[in-house]
Amino acid sequence: MKNKFSENYQNLIKIYADMHNNGTIWDDAESTFDGKSLKYFFSPIKQIIDLTKSKSLIDFGCGKAKFYFNKIKIKEIEYKNAIEFWNIKDYFLYDPGVDEFSTYPNIKMDGVICIDVVEHMPPEDVIDFIGDIEGIKIGIKGGKVVVEGELVVPTHIGRINTVMSKYSDVLVLIEYSTQTQIIVAQKMQEAINRNNMKDVTVRVVNGDYWLEGVVNSDGKKTLAQNIATSYLPDTLASLSASVGGDRYQKRKRGGISNFISVNQKKDPEPPPKLIKVSSQFVELSKDYLKVFAFKWAPFMSNESSISFGQAEDGTVSTSNDGTLSGTISRLFPKLTSAKQAGYARVIQSGMAVTNNNKPIITADPHIW
Repeated sequence: MKNKFSENYQNLIKIYADMHNNGTIWDDAESTFDGKSLKYFFSPIKQIIDLTKSKSLIDFGCGKAKFYFNKIKIKEIEYKNAIEFWNIKDYFLYDPGVDEFSTYPNIKMDGVICIDVVEHMPPEDVIDFIGDIEGIKIGIKGGKVVVEGELVVPTHIGRINTVMSKYSDVLVLIEYSTQTQIIVAQKMQEAINRNNMKDVTVRVVNGDYWLEGVVNSDGKKTLAQNIATSYLPDTLASLSASVGGDRYQKRKRGGISNFISVNQKKDPEPPPKLIKVSSQFVELSKDYLKVFAFKWAPFMSNESSISFGQAEDGTVSTSNDGTLSGTISRLFPKLTSAKQAGYARVIQSGMAVTNNNKPIITADPHIW
């Protein structure tokens, strides 16, 4: 903020300085603007300081700053002053109406306290509070302060509202920029797409956000709207609809037009389980049968095992006739070792794939 203010501001400073020194019809000099309003904000300021890990602050418009030099009590705990309660290392006090605090703070600190100050400033000097907001211009036209332009950052409307609400005679001509609305629409669409609604798009039409596309249920259509609504910035009345200085409206839940179509198709059935069956017709020499005592009858060895299928409820599955089926491993000798030793040869092999519970049909009846 600059330290060159308007003539009206300078005249007000003289009036406030006189009240500081001589008091008013309500209070004596010691009690006039002594900074007592600060006591209502001890704890909120402490929360902000802790959250931001701030270690220094400026009190802009501190008055006589009584709580910086006197004991305070918070929840029955006594502190030497507000600084001890806030646990900060450095602070700067400024009030142009008090001689000892009248040096302008041309320094940088972590935070600024400004309580009961803005409403006492002439409108033409408020420019310093919002003059750095991108897209906004402030000037004087026809003897009135005019705030106009297109907001780029939606959250700045809160800052403008806080300042301008103190001045009912200020003409506010602000709208959101088209580019800002497009960015908001992109954020809406990205969030909706992340929630498994890939076919939904969001675009800006005449200041409204249009949701378009297809989902497979009414619930998803509602979810898309709720997601988009959460991204709506605080809205401004259109210039043609504004009356006087009343340009601010709280967030509306109606700036979204939902044109999403619902195609209530059932989710596709999972693909059927496939069964692969392989067969080999093997010729073994008589010597192999004699030497290794091979038998074609199934048998179990120490290395064999039986595995069973498990139903979805955790039970072991059985066939329709009530019998239990399973797969026996190592039922036959490994063909590879027999072939490598010269005792076996594969005469014919075959492989077939079928869906579960469907018979295998092959063109060669000798295989199956």
